[in-house]
Amino acid sequence: MLIVSGEFSATESLNGFSRAVAGSGAKVIVFNSPGGNVGGAIRLGRMIRAAGLDTLQVGQLQCASACSLAFLGGIHRVAEPSSIGIHRAFLKPADGMSTEEAKARVQLGTAAITSYVVEMGVDPKLIELASSYGKHDIRYLSADIYRPAKWLTCM
Repeated sequence: MLIVSGEFSATESLNGFSRAVAGSGAKVIVFNSPGGNVGGAIRLGRMIRAAGLDTLQVGQLQCASACSLAFLGGIHRVAEPSSIGIHRAFLKPADGMSTEEAKARVQLGTAAITSYVVEMGVDPKLIELASSYGKHDIRYLSADIYRPAKWLTCM
């Protein structure tokens, strides 16, 4: 088992993750992360999937926001109720970005997230659910959400 901790970054190299998995022989990834950059989380999720790893989330550790996307990379996904936090993705303002450019980037980001979720075999209704919560209003998924979604096993 390997624990991924901290915030996801847009520019972080994931070479250390690959070395840690290879060196430890881990078969399961657990998270302790408040989230961070969506692109970084998606890259890690794809690495988890390519390595054939499972993901597990326990209530004592945090997996919220972008972390929920990395979690989806597991071949088999198991989570305790209320251990995965979701909310609407948002774009941090960039200097000089026009409103039109910001709108376009949000649309591209939403499309990328939806494509990734489908690629991971998850019902895109998860994105619809996440989008129904404000960007600072993290909601933790309950056992009732897990069962009908059929995208992970609830402990």
